[in-house]
Amino acid sequence: MANHDEFRFSSGAAESGVDNNQKREAVMQNPEPIEFRFGARVHALRIERRLPQDALASRAQVHRNYISEMERGKRNVSLRIIERIAKALDVEIAELFQGTEYK
Repeated sequence: MANHDEFRFSSGAAESGVDNNQKREAVMQNPEPIEFRFGARVHALRIERRLPQDALASRAQVHRNYISEMERGKRNVSLRIIERIAKALDVEIAELFQGTEYK
């Protein structure tokens, strides 16, 4: 899984031979990874349904920490978990991906 922090701007950029302008261009050309976009979509659906993380976790049969990490884009979620999340949120699997496409 790609680490989103690799595009952070740091004071050590000059030491690595890459200036901040080059890093900014890389960020602008590379939208958020799918893990972040998927997690944000699940979070939005969960909030829309007024479900706490532990309730969603219980319905999806995963640990609450897993839901938290997924929503923050720290998890590369398997197809089986995607199916469980969709069922727990009472949505079609495709709805979990609406709005996550590259523009």
